[in-house]
Amino acid sequence: MLRQMTVNGLFRFAVPIFALISGYFFLKAVREGHVRAYIARLCTLYAVWMILYLPNYLGQLKTLNDAAWMAMVGFFHLWYMPALIISTVAVWGLVRLRTSLRVIGALAVAAALTGVAMQFLVLTGRSGISIDYYRSGPFFIFPYFALGYLLSSNSHRLAEWKPSWALVVMALTAVAIESLLWFRISGSEGGIDHLVSLWVAAPILFLAALRRDGIGHGKNIASVAAFIYFIHIHAMVLPYNLGLSGIEALVAVVVASAIAGLMLALVGQGRVIRAVT
Repeated sequence: MLRQMTVNGLFRFAVPIFALISGYFFLKAVREGHVRAYIARLCTLYAVWMILYLPNYLGQLKTLNDAAWMAMVGFFHLWYMPALIISTVAVWGLVRLRTSLRVIGALAVAAALTGVAMQFLVLTGRSGISIDYYRSGPFFIFPYFALGYLLSSNSHRLAEWKPSWALVVMALTAVAIESLLWFRISGSEGGIDHLVSLWVAAPILFLAALRRDGIGHGKNIASVAAFIYFIHIHAMVLPYNLGLSGIEALVAVVVASAIAGLMLALVGQGRVIRAVT
């Protein structure tokens, strides 16, 4: 139960909050007319890291269709990047069409509910839909990205609101409890990405953090966070790629982590190519 509430509960805050933050600060790019540069940056990052991870999935590409599908959904954790790009383009398109914030919100809710419905069908054995369809840009990242954009657009109304610690604890508790409900629905762990409670809990945690003083320089912290996201899989798969196991695998992970730590330090000093962060 503890594993269910953490791995399939509290740990699920990460991606929605990442998407929400991206949407929140996307408003600045819209207002300053930097949207094309913003999207180009995302595409460049995705392309660079897909190339860097190429040795890990090259053997899976047997046909051109395999390569096209991999490019669309991303390798392993990199699925987030094409999903984010799709969400960014979608919100930008809606903004250019002068879509009202209410309609954008309604579309986000409809997309999120669709994702939840597909997850329910899969976890109850009623459908064999691939996770790549419901843990995707349109049905998973877009709702949170749009929510972040809406929060930013109404920041003047929320300027004085500071979520209390009690509210934060309630949000965390709600997510943990819902994860147990999904466990009862599915009868097993895993496969849980959509949590309805996260639609409320994620913005609460984000606004609670936003209203408090940060530590260090924001851009440096963002670079470090991005680098951790992009590089951590290398440290995890390195032992397997080298055919190692047991203590040898542990040593390989430690060494890889140490190297990554050194690179993180360099990122903080601005010496690592910023194109990869």
